[in-house]
Amino acid sequence: SYRTMDFVQAYDLSDVPGGFKLDRDPFHQNQFSEEIQYASNWSGPLSLAGGVYYSNERAHEVLGFIVAPGVELPFGADQTSRSTAVYGELTYAITDAWKVAVGGRQTWDHKSIERQGVFQGITASKSDSQFTPRGLVSYQATPDMLFYGSFSKGYSAGKYQAFPSDNATAAFILPPQQVKAFEIGAKTQWLDRRLTANLALFRSDYSELGLNIGGSGSLLRALSADLRAEGGELELAARVTKELTITAQVSRLKTGFTRTPTFPGGPNVGDPQRYSPPWTAGLAADYVMSVTATRNLTFGANYSWADQTMTTNFNDPWFIQKAYSLMDARVSLEDTEKNWSIEVGGRNLGNTHWFDQASVLSGPIRYYQPPRTWALSFRMKL
Repeated sequence: SYRTMDFVQAYDLSDVPGGFKLDRDPFHQNQFSEEIQYASNWSGPLSLAGGVYYSNERAHEVLGFIVAPGVELPFGADQTSRSTAVYGELTYAITDAWKVAVGGRQTWDHKSIERQGVFQGITASKSDSQFTPRGLVSYQATPDMLFYGSFSKGYSAGKYQAFPSDNATAAFILPPQQVKAFEIGAKTQWLDRRLTANLALFRSDYSELGLNIGGSGSLLRALSADLRAEGGELELAARVTKELTITAQVSRLKTGFTRTPTFPGGPNVGDPQRYSPPWTAGLAADYVMSVTATRNLTFGANYSWADQTMTTNFNDPWFIQKAYSLMDARVSLEDTEKNWSIEVGGRNLGNTHWFDQASVLSGPIRYYQPPRTWALSFRMKL
């Protein structure tokens, strides 16, 4: 596949006349990727799945920080990222109920950068490679009850500094990020499959996790840290009647840094990761009634709640998003024969005041989300 993207945008980072602004020159990106997959059709207890993957991405961007009238501090770069991978997984059915799967992925990455603006002419490149294994054991106790346990390793190539403070950091790339992940769980169905209940417990240990924290001149600097994330999730789906379906979920997440960089304003050991609320929950209902043989009328509503969370890696209470809840609802009419639908709905019906991002660039700034919003939409498949 191939895609290309061009856009221009600008921010007022201070919200005061003559304040600090970010003027983003045209951003251009193009990416080519291809993947070939194989799945065996062997008779017997053994099966094989695998493939190869290739991606090549080029991007150009210049960010101009207007620090005073007529004074611009430009940061920019031309960057190329290339990734190649070979992967496979072998599954063996020990019995009709027990299965074991082992596999892995070998990845080769290469990144290069040519700086523009303040650090014009500085170039750098870095190649990384990593083998990441995966193992899975599953037990199909009954046709409606599956238990499993898995272990896997993950890998992500390092990244360059977006806003370097000197020549050394302009050429520096963070080490590859790695993760060791453990998970056990159960997927079950009850009451003649009218009730689905899935439970998962997990723990992930991250090393060299990239962070954006305070840097020179109130900009950002990318450093790395180690983190542990563990928790669980329960999902329920009930077909109460032919027309009514109710779903619910609750999640518990505990995160804490186990190693942090020595840098003013950054997180400390034990601090949670940003965008990681300790608890989240959701409840949704859909009622579908037949109006005619080909037309259905649907009433839907969903409620979500999230515990308080940090939105940056800075130790500052101002960046904490307090616990909040959202309520959405909709009514839609669909014609399954003529392939059209019309829907009227509302989002954030409780008019909750909340933000999902924050910035320290001459702010601090919170990016608040839309208040109560109503929408009317019409869709048709041609």
